[in-house]
Amino acid sequence: MPKIGTLQELSTVLNMKEVNIVGVEIKVETIDNDFFQKNNIDKIKENNLFVWINALTMDDNKKLFAGFDDNTSLIKGADSGWQVILEKGADIIQTDWPALLSEHRNRWIREKTIS
Repeated sequence: MPKIGTLQELSTVLNMKEVNIVGVEIKVETIDNDFFQKNNIDKIKENNLFVWINALTMDDNKKLFAGFDDNTSLIKGADSGWQVILEKGADIIQTDWPALLSEHRNRWIREKTIS
């Protein structure tokens, strides 16, 4: 499962026919990154790959998903962090707070079902 941050890297991965790739971890430093755009995440899924987004907070400078991370979710609220990742279409979210993320995700799914 390679880590990618650009459409060119996705193209390289898709052309690696000799390797059984089942998913990718996307790296997004800023909201201007290719993979902050949902349509580009959808391109990954159209190729039958799962999308892994990392919500870990490494430090104040290193952004793994444009600052929509664990710290943002805990300090400003899940709607300001994990919710953005969910709405982008992550299949897997890496977090240090799985119980809190799960609780938020379950509530979001219930609300979507009711709407």
